[in-house]
Amino acid sequence: MIIPVVMMFNNNYAIPSGPAIYSMLLHADKQHFYNLFIMHNDISSENQDKIRQIVEMFSNASLKFLEMNNKFSEYAHLTKYPVEILYKLCLETQFPNMDKIILTDVDVVFEGDISKEYINFTTDEYFAGVKQVHEIQHKPFSQDITDDNMHFLTGAGYLIMNLKKMREDNIENKCFDYLKEYHAYLHLTEQEILSQVCYPHIKLIHPKNMVLTPWFIADNILFNFSYTATKKEFEEALKKPVQIHYVQKHKPWINPFVHKAELWFRYLTYTPFFQDYFKEYLFLDGKQIKRNKKRWKRAAKLKKIKQFCKRFAG
Repeated sequence: MIIPVVMMFNNNYAIPSGPAIYSMLLHADKQHFYNLFIMHNDISSENQDKIRQIVEMFSNASLKFLEMNNKFSEYAHLTKYPVEILYKLCLETQFPNMDKIILTDVDVVFEGDISKEYINFTTDEYFAGVKQVHEIQHKPFSQDITDDNMHFLTGAGYLIMNLKKMREDNIENKCFDYLKEYHAYLHLTEQEILSQVCYPHIKLIHPKNMVLTPWFIADNILFNFSYTATKKEFEEALKKPVQIHYVQKHKPWINPFVHKAELWFRYLTYTPFFQDYFKEYLFLDGKQIKRNKKRWKRAAKLKKIKQFCKRFAG
C-alpha cells in the first residue's frame, strides 16, 4: 500500500525535521511505500538536499517539496505561529486526488509504526487524532460554542485526514471562515479550528500515536490530563509510543536537557544535520546560547556539552 505523509515547516525547522523523518521511516512497516510531501515557503536548497539524503536511505519512500509561495500570508496577522501551520487547513484542495493522508509535525520523533492507524481509518469522520486537554481557564474558542465542545481539542501534531469527506463538505472554506471570525479567541490556531469545525465527526485514536513529553513527568497524569485517556491507555502509550511530541518550548535542539532529548539526539546522528546542529546552536549562534543560558542550569553540564561538541563538530 502507498501511504502519503505530509509535513509543513519553514527553514528554521529543517534541522529538527531530520530526526523526525528518519525515525518515522525507520519504524514504519517495510511492506508499505511512503510518499512524503513537505509544504514550505523558504527551505533552502542545501537543506532540501539533506532531507532528500535522509529519505533516500529508505528504498520504500519518496519525497516531494511543495513550494507554497507564501499562500495565506494575508492571514498571518491572525495567528502567532508561522503561516505554514495554516497549510493544515487546505490539504483537501492541495491534494485533490487523494482520499486520505497522514499529517505530522516535525518537533517529534517516532518509536513505532504509522501505517496501522492509517489502514484502520476507514470510517466517515473528517479526521482521526489524539484527544487533548484544554485549560478550563482559557477563553472559549468562540462566543457561540456549546458547553459540549467548547473545551474539546485534538492535537494537530499527528492526524489522519479524510480528504475525500472534507472536500465533500467544504471544510477548508469553513476553517478559514472560522479563523477570520474567531481568531481573537484562538490559542492553538489550527488545532482549535479543526477541532471546532469538524466536531463531533472526529475519530479518537489511542494516545500512543501522539505522546506529549509532559506525560512522562506529570506527577498525576490522570489529574493533569483528565479526559485525554484512561489509566490503562496512558500506561500503554508511555510504554510503547508511536510518536513523541516535544511540545511548547521544550525542544531538545534548544535545550538538550528536556525529557526524552536523548532519543532526538540519537536519531540526529544518522542524519546529514548532525554537524549542522552543533555549529548552528552551540558555536555560531552565541546569542541563542546566551538567551537560553538559564535553561542549562549547571555550568558543569554546559562545559561537558561543549567538550562533546568539539569532538564531533569538526
